[in-house]
Amino acid sequence: MDGTAGPVIAHALGMLRPDGTYVLYGTSADADVVVPLSALYGTGGASLYGLAMFHELRTEPASSGLARLAESVVSGRLTVRISVEAPWTDIAKIAQQLIDRSYAGKAVLHIQ
Repeated sequence: MDGTAGPVIAHALGMLRPDGTYVLYGTSADADVVVPLSALYGTGGASLYGLAMFHELRTEPASSGLARLAESVVSGRLTVRISVEAPWTDIAKIAQQLIDRSYAGKAVLHIQ
């Protein structure tokens, strides 16, 4: 998955395994880039996929993905790193800490 594009895309396409997929979700470096097509057909089954969330949500609702995510947490297949737990009323302070990068991981705000 890449949100940069630019010259990175040409290098990354050459690193795909057969049947691998390069998922592009943005172009923060450069939207106009020369892509060596041999990297796609030379690998065998490699593909380039443009991820656009609104298009994806027409195919499958967000609730399906959220349900899978919640099930992964409940079953222990996914561990969530929670760094901060606080009441919802502390949102300004917690948001500022996030901006300041004072913690890594997730913040959980409790609504009471």
